[in-house]
Parts: sequence; structure tokens; C-alpha cells
Amino acid sequence: MDGRTAIEYGSLSAAERRAVDRIVANSSGDDYGTYEPRLENPIVDREPPFLVERNGTLYTIRQDGGTTIGPGFFGFVLGMGVAAVGLVICVASGIGYVVLGRRGTDG
Repeated sequence: MDGRTAIEYGSLSAAERRAVDRIVANSSGDDYGTYEPRLENPIVDREPPFLVERNGTLYTIRQDGGTTIGPGFFGFVLGMGVAAVGLVICVASGIGYVVLGRRGTDG
């Protein structure tokens, strides 16, 4: 081993145990590849990789792709919609300034 000490599963907080359970379930079986930890996940704050001993099995928890910040694809689509509305408002404001600005200087 590389000198790291395993963390006993029972010594983790309830939230950390739930996160470890999700990570272990994600690594095999039907849930494979479905878990994306969010920034508020208690495991995210730990320095990866770390070792957890659970039911006599030693697991290495490591980070391989970062965390999910937003609500996924729906959040992306919603953000694009908001950006489109903002762009329309900017263009309309520019056109209004040009049209109304000229009218105000005519006389």
C-alpha cells in the first residue's frame, strides 16, 4: 500500500456514508455510471484519493471527472433560453437607441 490509512465506514457521517454507498453502487451493477457528485457532496471536500473500509472490503474513492455544478441538461437548456432572451433585449435596446436617438436630435 502507499501509506494511506483507511477510514472506517462507521466513522463517517451519515451524509458521507450515503455518498460512499452511491459511489460504490455507481462502480458496478445497474447503477454503473449514473452518479455525479454535486459540489455540496460531503465527499467532495476530502482530498482524493482516499480509502474507505466497508464490510471488510477496502475501497479507493478517487475523483475522475469533477463535480456537477448545475441541474444537468435541463439547466443547460434553461440557461441558453435566458441567454437568448438577454440577446434579444440587447439588440432591441440598440435598435431603439439608434431610432429614438436620431429622432430626438432632429429638432
